[in-house]
Amino acid sequence: MLTIEFSDDNKQQPSTKTQMLILLFAAMAVLLGFLYASVIFMSRSYGPESRAVEVHIESFSASNFNVTSSPLLAEWKVELDIGNRKDHLRIDVEEIQSLLYYKDHEISCAMALKPIKVLSNKQGIVELNFNREACGENQPFLDDDLLHQLVEERRRGKIRFSLRIQIEMTFELLRSSWSWQRRVEPTCPEVDVVFEVGNEHGRLASETQVPIPCTV
Repeated sequence: MLTIEFSDDNKQQPSTKTQMLILLFAAMAVLLGFLYASVIFMSRSYGPESRAVEVHIESFSASNFNVTSSPLLAEWKVELDIGNRKDHLRIDVEEIQSLLYYKDHEISCAMALKPIKVLSNKQGIVELNFNREACGENQPFLDDDLLHQLVEERRRGKIRFSLRIQIEMTFELLRSSWSWQRRVEPTCPEVDVVFEVGNEHGRLASETQVPIPCTV
């Protein structure tokens, strides 16, 4: 009697495809989990909440200070210390824009476009020069009442100013292809600048402790 045996290949094929799909989905799940864990690690280690950046005011001075009219005919120079607190991270400071305020009123502007690189656990100094030209067409204006207050404080020998700063940065994780951009807006405390009688130059009050830390 002739016996015919049928192959089981057709029965095994669907099972093999199912196993391959399961393995594929498992591999994708592992990959996505790894990517998610990497993003969380990067965010906690080098993201905004990690406080990789430190900003301090190193010096603050004024020259040619004249308060007889608005806009003010004066120049200010501020030195910022930008520190990198992280290992294996480089910070590229691309651009800094800053506004100088008196009693919440803008009085001058500054912009630094020369990039600097701050390596791991290092710091870099940036000089901001405030003057009318940096404000462009939007010249700051103080009304007569504010000018009078400014003149009175100048006569008493001490004026309080404040800064608003925006820093465009690029962060690069060393020995990897990870890099990202971020805008940092540090909050700096008000500073007291003293002027001697008959002198158009001002400097930080002697009781000021420098460097002055800003909150990032």
